[in-house]
Amino acid sequence: MQVLSRMVVGLPHISSSKGVCEGCSFGKHHREIFDKGKVWRAKEPLQLIHSDICGPLETPLSHAFYFLTFIDDFTHKTWVYFLKYKSETFGNFYEFKNLVENESNKKIKTLRTNDGGEFIKKVFNAYFFMHGIQHQNIVPYTPQ
Repeated sequence: MQVLSRMVVGLPHISSSKGVCEGCSFGKHHREIFDKGKVWRAKEPLQLIHSDICGPLETPLSHAFYFLTFIDDFTHKTWVYFLKYKSETFGNFYEFKNLVENESNKKIKTLRTNDGGEFIKKVFNAYFFMHGIQHQNIVPYTPQ
């Protein structure tokens, strides 16, 4: 930057200090690895299902502006449902639950979602309670 300041007319003089500026320091930090010893993993299918809604999409897919994902933690099998509105979430969860439980003869035990409002509704809470499904909310933007 000091060399550039001498080459460009009108650019103020830049003085350097010893050490690294705060922005450079943070920019060069590495991310810590996730502690694998503390991560809980499912031991059987449907023991833990991860779910999220993505969107709104800039380019709709078949008139759908959102898509809803369900990922089985044990098998990593993924189901995707396309939604026109977020309000369709419960109906698609109901359909998904019936499908996977009939296919596997097992019950969904835990559904893990972010803290989005689409899964935190009285209808969902009552349904989870009736069917013995534990609902876990995670902190948004924590991929671990």
